[in-house]
Amino acid sequence: MEKIILFQADKATENQIRRLTSAKKISMLVIERNHAAGTMAELAAGKDNGALPALEQLPEESLMVFCDVSEKHFDKLLFEMRSKKIHIDYKAVLTPINRHWTIPMLMRELQKERQQMLISK
Repeated sequence: MEKIILFQADKATENQIRRLTSAKKISMLVIERNHAAGTMAELAAGKDNGALPALEQLPEESLMVFCDVSEKHFDKLLFEMRSKKIHIDYKAVLTPINRHWTIPMLMRELQKERQQMLISK
């Protein structure tokens, strides 16, 4: 089942993305900061593990994770988001590797990749 996980997006952005995903019959799961514990696979399955431990720091950026989204829908969503100027800081695809990561782990990895790309330019 095609699903989008959205984390830390503002309400207006969330509503814009919801309109795009519902038109394609893609479900959208909005994860709040106080429900961000657990792995990406658990979150994608709708499991609520509560809040992260107090020591776990979360970046302030927004995150969008594509779970089992077809290539056609993936390309179309990204195109529509670009053309409508819908901004999400980090976008990722749920993979066999990152499905065992938590949101903070995924976001740290995405931040690292962004830094590496900026350095190599």
